[in-house]
Amino acid sequence: MPVSLDSLKPQLIGRSFGRNRLLTGSTRPLRAKAGFNSFGVLASLVVLAVAGQQQVLISTSDEPSAITAVLRAPARFDGIGMPLLQDPVALVVLFTALATPLFCLEQVESIRDFIPMTVRNVGDGVPHFDPREVQVLIMRANRRFRRIGAKKVSLSLFLLSCVGAYFLLNYLRASGLLAGWNPVPGRTEPWRAAVYAGWWANAEAHPVMAVLLWLLGAYMFYFVLKQLLMGLIFAIFAQTATTVGFGVTPNLRANNDGYWGLRTLRRFMQWTYGSTLAHFVTTLGVCIVWLPFTQWTFFIVTAVMVVNSALVIYPTMIAHKSVLQAKQNYVDDRLLSAQTAEEQKEAAEEAEKVWQNPDLPFRTRATLTAVFVYLLAPIVLALVSWLLKR
Repeated sequence: MPVSLDSLKPQLIGRSFGRNRLLTGSTRPLRAKAGFNSFGVLASLVVLAVAGQQQVLISTSDEPSAITAVLRAPARFDGIGMPLLQDPVALVVLFTALATPLFCLEQVESIRDFIPMTVRNVGDGVPHFDPREVQVLIMRANRRFRRIGAKKVSLSLFLLSCVGAYFLLNYLRASGLLAGWNPVPGRTEPWRAAVYAGWWANAEAHPVMAVLLWLLGAYMFYFVLKQLLMGLIFAIFAQTATTVGFGVTPNLRANNDGYWGLRTLRRFMQWTYGSTLAHFVTTLGVCIVWLPFTQWTFFIVTAVMVVNSALVIYPTMIAHKSVLQAKQNYVDDRLLSAQTAEEQKEAAEEAEKVWQNPDLPFRTRATLTAVFVYLLAPIVLALVSWLLKR
């Protein structure tokens, strides 16, 4: 008899992801994607249009740009321009802020399809777990998803995001901009003041652009917080489920989707890695380019790396362990069910093929390379910080 389990419901983390029961049908994901994409395009056009109206989209004077000044130090800091299209960090922030809800939505859909994927791969086989125990864990995870989507929690996260974005911009205002990229030896105050004065989001000269940047930052922080909490709940569920024998189970009977039934897992990991990389690059840009580069930069980047690792690398390790256990269970079942010598020979040959199949639905070598570079980044930052302070 096939296993019957409820699905995880990560869409409960917010109305825009399908929390409203009237909008949880098959068309909801398409409507949510269309909504986020439309808002992203509209918001980008609004930012560009307002920047053009405020004459901070491109350089409109003879003053050197900040990038040019970094490469070729000017004799005096009479005026340094930093329009929007010459601020690479701003463009990265703009893209990441508007793409973060899409990253989160893709993860919501993948987590929602995780239980059906595993049940489908188990098929009519004998499960090596108690469905009642797993059902309790699913209900517990769904209650936690629902708490994240509660109005009070969502409002608190939004207010926290607004405050965080405000303090970040205020710190930029107080500390200047591009402090670590002073092209001339000596005090950095004149350089920082000159760059901030010509910055496209200068709060004194261009308050409208400063407000738009603040809103973008709050928008991104809000969805990042939702995404992190959702990922934490899913990681706790995955870890707890393995203790009762439930985990990532490939379809070892037939490779119907090219990944032994684990296409959903592949999709989840692809979007999780992509989201992690986008946010990590954004963090590096803000901490290294915009903000003053100090020893604290190393700790900030390390903290972001640790959080991302807990929600990306650790679940990958859990998935790998689960797949190995599922393979062992499948091989043991096939060998125990073999009665004749011919059946035992076929079972042994099939077991050998099973162990030769990839454990996860992506290349391990490429993943290890990405993880190595990711873990190496804070070490490089610590070295650069030490050199700058010499």
